[in-house]
Formats: sequence, C-alpha cells, structure tokens
Amino acid sequence: MLYSSTDQVYVLLPNKHQITATSDPTKTQVDVILSQLEAEANVALAAGGQTSPATDPQQVLALGLLVTNEAVRLITAMLEGIADDGKETAWDRALTLMRAGEWAAAASAASNPAAPSSQSDIDPWFTRDRAEY
Repeated sequence: MLYSSTDQVYVLLPNKHQITATSDPTKTQVDVILSQLEAEANVALAAGGQTSPATDPQQVLALGLLVTNEAVRLITAMLEGIADDGKETAWDRALTLMRAGEWAAAASAASNPAAPSSQSDIDPWFTRDRAEY
C-alpha cells in the first residue's frame, strides 16, 4: 500500500475489531478497500494534473490519513449496519481538490502555515480584553 495499511486501519477501528484471515471483513477485503481508495486518490490526482502517486512527503502523510480514515468510516458503517447518508465527507472534499488540481497547493500550505500578514488576519476574539466577553 502506498498511503495506508491494514495495521493503521485496525488501530482506529472501534472496540479494536480484529482484522484476520477469517474476520468480517477479512484482511484481504480490507487490503482491497485500501487499494481501491488509493487508486481513487491517484486517479483524482492525475485528473488534476498532479503527480500520481503522490511523492511529496507531506502529501503522502495527508493522503495516508485520508485513506485510513475513509477505510475506517466504511468498515465501521458496514459493521454497524449504517447506510450511507449521502453527506459529503472529508474524503469527498479531498477528491474534489485533487481533481481540480488544488490538492498539492492545499497540502503544501497546510504543512507550511504562514504568519498572519496583518492584524486583520487575526481572529478578533483573541485580541479582545477579558471584559469584552
């Protein structure tokens, strides 16, 4: 796997649900889910004219988090019998950024946050005196 692993998914599953050759889902099925999610990310990156698969270390880490979390969300929903509610997820938003060619810039900006350029960039709640609350 490029961005995630079965072990990373296992750690985040509720109640430490086991992932083995005989569990439901099986390790093979979880590997397929991860492969499909990674392929979907790579296709979206390529569609946006970006390097696919991602090679930038920050992008790889961010994709690992997204792929792992989406796999956990899908597996947990399956285990708990929860139907897809159709709401946009972090995974959906990330794919949209990738397809639009904005993923690399967003991932780079997130790993290199800039200092506020002026006082107006600072949230006013942080600059108020206690009596103003």
